[in-house]
Amino acid sequence: MESNNNQTNGISVPRKNWLGRITGVFYEPAETFRQLDEKPDLITALLIPLVVTLISGSAGIILSFRNPEFMDKMSQMPDKANPQIFMWVGAIVGIIFAIIWCLGSILLKSGIIHVIAPFMNGKGNYKNLLTVIGYAYVPYLIFSLLFSAYVLLNPTSFTPLMANLSILVKKDEVSPLIFSLLSQFDVFAFWMLFLCITGVSVVYKFSRKKAAIIILGLWLVTATVSVIVGGIVGPKLFPKAYNQTSESVDSE
Repeated sequence: MESNNNQTNGISVPRKNWLGRITGVFYEPAETFRQLDEKPDLITALLIPLVVTLISGSAGIILSFRNPEFMDKMSQMPDKANPQIFMWVGAIVGIIFAIIWCLGSILLKSGIIHVIAPFMNGKGNYKNLLTVIGYAYVPYLIFSLLFSAYVLLNPTSFTPLMANLSILVKKDEVSPLIFSLLSQFDVFAFWMLFLCITGVSVVYKFSRKKAAIIILGLWLVTATVSVIVGGIVGPKLFPKAYNQTSESVDSE
């Protein structure tokens, strides 16, 4: 029969259930990840980012429906088109795409980490890595709940809740490049990075310094791509979406 205890430094530690593991990420992430490394919980690990996407996506859709500019565009659709059906179908498709994108990015980033780790003398299991990465999304679970509360408590607002440096500026007063750059410095993103570093060091049995090199290097690459797409490519291809004319974009 499987023991409900875990040995850490010779001391018996009670094994946590799924709820205990989620809360354990807050106050003892290293021990929580050790237990997950010994007994992976892949289902819960993948459900966490899935729930995050569903909650945040639903809150974002509500904000979009409140936006006068968005509703004005819907009202200008051809008479044969039904704006309500178009809106809800678009919302559902958007959430499905977001879920696929989220899970796909987790699988891809975990794969990259799993390939790099052996070059740094790390030995670990890909399933265990997926588990700790999924649990590292717990900070975003908190943010998604705060976002939903913000939307419900501000029934007339259509401005999204943000926890990054972009809150220091007005979007229409700075270039998309600056806004996109500031958006990368997010409190919850850095919290997640810390958890990923801790989890990767546990799974691959090497120092946090080595884990930090991998995780922060991967974050730097993805952040750079996000800034280029959101700050340079996007405004040139879709100037109206960024509230800019093509002439103003070309002049920057």
